[in-house]
Amino acid sequence: MSASDPQHVPSRVRARFDEIVAVTDAVAARHLDADYAALCRRMAAVLARRRPSPLERREARTWAAGILHAVGWVNFLTDPSQQPHLTAPALAAAAGVGQSTVAAAFRTIQDTLDLVRLDPEWTRPSKLLGNPLAWIVLVDGLPVDVREAPREVQEVAFRQGLIPFVPGPARWGVERLAQPAAEERDADPPPLRPPPPGTPAALRDVMADVMAEAEAVVQQTLAAHPDATVDELNAALRTATARYNRRAQAELGGLAPAAVHELLAADWLGAGSAIRLDDSISLDELAPARTLHDARLALAMLAERGAVKATPNGNLPRAFVGEFRERMRPRGDQWDEPSAGPRLPNEEDCFPLHLPRVLLVLAGLVKRRRGVFSRTRRGEQLTAGARAGALLATLIRTHFRALNLAYLDGAGPEPDFQGALGYTLYRFSQVGAGWRRPGELTEALVLPGVRDALRVSRHFDLPALILETRFLRPLTGFGLAEARSAPREPGAPIARSAYRKSPLFDRAVRFRVASDGGAGRPPDER
Repeated sequence: MSASDPQHVPSRVRARFDEIVAVTDAVAARHLDADYAALCRRMAAVLARRRPSPLERREARTWAAGILHAVGWVNFLTDPSQQPHLTAPALAAAAGVGQSTVAAAFRTIQDTLDLVRLDPEWTRPSKLLGNPLAWIVLVDGLPVDVREAPREVQEVAFRQGLIPFVPGPARWGVERLAQPAAEERDADPPPLRPPPPGTPAALRDVMADVMAEAEAVVQQTLAAHPDATVDELNAALRTATARYNRRAQAELGGLAPAAVHELLAADWLGAGSAIRLDDSISLDELAPARTLHDARLALAMLAERGAVKATPNGNLPRAFVGEFRERMRPRGDQWDEPSAGPRLPNEEDCFPLHLPRVLLVLAGLVKRRRGVFSRTRRGEQLTAGARAGALLATLIRTHFRALNLAYLDGAGPEPDFQGALGYTLYRFSQVGAGWRRPGELTEALVLPGVRDALRVSRHFDLPALILETRFLRPLTGFGLAEARSAPREPGAPIARSAYRKSPLFDRAVRFRVASDGGAGRPPDER
């Protein structure tokens, strides 16, 4: 093998390789195009590098004809709607061999390289945009044709190596995603914003299954309609993908992938959202929502002062923290105890104030400008007791969608877990009626592909810790879940609480997703 050989062809078959590509180059120059010539050279090189190489048997012209036929077969060369177009007998004649000879070589190549029609690896570059198999990707676990997705999704898929290039949005009539709301564009400390979700490694297995099903659809369509065009295959694949996305799956809690996608894409507040937080609940009904009352007290204290100078670290001052602790509602936990020592705590040491203050800033209800905290106009409106339901809905949405939840436990970022919390919230509505520990809830509440990709620890149940600190405890603070002490499990370093839905949950959270009525749910949940 020559060090300068870009094809990395072994020296033992170099002469045979050169004979083969001389024929394929000549046929491509006369009847095909440069795309075909390049693909034929690459296929010949791949076959040459096999051990043993099939090219060492039969004549070079036979293999040249088989390679031309194989590349043409993948790219529908015999389809009259394609350019260039050549019939199988004409291609064999151009290569100087009989059709039966071509067929035998093609079968060997097809078996060796596992070729399928529209195989993206062997599709002409100029035709990749029209190849449906090159553009099926998972978005929030949902197989979609990324050619029809917003450009932001296309760019992420390209950066992750899932698609060959970013298709031009103008060609496909794709509109860009709307700009984020003003409250989400405000500058905040980077650690408080969640990183964007990626593609969990476990979802690659799902993607492999999806691609296998897509290839099966293509082959079944061709078996039933041997003369099917590329456009007809695209239509068949779109139909099959839509059918797959509407099919209820037991591993998704009886939901179809399309319903899961609706939950993950929900904005939690809009009228058409699959998840809707009721903003009309009265203050009297919200007695269990500790985080709400802490946020209301912080807003009321800011209203009394008009403006509060921030510390050099950007927090509320100790005097504010001390008065907050004196005035906050009894909680039945360590925060009801007086501060130890003569000094007042910092804001970050008083979590009942620190967390609501962070949420109020992220939600655009409190601003810090030129080192001074004050309420925004929206914050002034939601301070009123009559708007308590709207304030709670805003805090819940901000907590789970805008706050970097890794900030709560320091266990490291898990953006895919946070990105799938719409599914987790829905599943809790289905299975959360009884008392269960976090470790018992992990399998039921976390989206399967996300759950399998969560980091693990040799020392404790890290997925259960993440579920508890980033979902179950916050729900308890918002009054949507209840917690009670549970006996320590054997081998566990600490005792875990048990959780269940509170009566307020079904009043405050509504879901609108397509369901099969339980036919696809696991047997223990029907």
